[in-house]
Amino acid sequence: GGVLVASCALLSKHIRQPEVKLHKASIERVSFEGLTVMTDLKITNSYPVKVPIPKLQYALSIADRDFVAGTLEKLVTLPPANADNLDPSAVVSIPVALKFADVYKLAKSLEAGADAPYEIKGAIFVDTPVGMLDVPFAHKGKFPVIKLPTLQMPEVSVKAITLSGAQLELAFKLHNPNKQSFGLERFAYQLVLGGTQVAAGQLSEKLSLPSGGDSIARIGVDLGYADVGRA
Repeated sequence: GGVLVASCALLSKHIRQPEVKLHKASIERVSFEGLTVMTDLKITNSYPVKVPIPKLQYALSIADRDFVAGTLEKLVTLPPANADNLDPSAVVSIPVALKFADVYKLAKSLEAGADAPYEIKGAIFVDTPVGMLDVPFAHKGKFPVIKLPTLQMPEVSVKAITLSGAQLELAFKLHNPNKQSFGLERFAYQLVLGGTQVAAGQLSEKLSLPSGGDSIARIGVDLGYADVGRA
């Protein structure tokens, strides 16, 4: 037993441990509610046999404050490093979903549109022929902090009057406080008079919100006299 342990220890010193490098870091699924920090790590096998990666542990900090930690299990198996395999590597992805409401609670000094610094670090556990190894990794980056646009009460104009009612246009002014521009895919509305809903619908076209600027959403509403009477 002692000879075997000594042999394994000697072997581990002469064989390189698996290599972990940053493959890609990206910010995905950005919305007014939050985003996902995606970190892809490329792990390269240094052994002539398949090597499983049973788990990965990570911790994410934002503006030098601990935010979230977690464990990913049963990830991938690295292909063997031999002459028949030119790329004995695999990519492991770490998705971390963030809500801006939680980010603001953690770092109240962050401003809308500012870049928040983050760091993700941890260890990948590799089940090698010489035993379980934990290979550390770390990456620093930034992501934009986003706030909801503000909405002003609409300006109402009468476009036409008929025997059955009136055609109105509601002009909503939206202000984007962020340094990033956005496209608003859906804008739904309800028109309520005297506590009674008399019209509802949504904007049919995509609305562009320029960085630090305003956009006008114009919505046509057909309002019948009968609807007004019910209100």
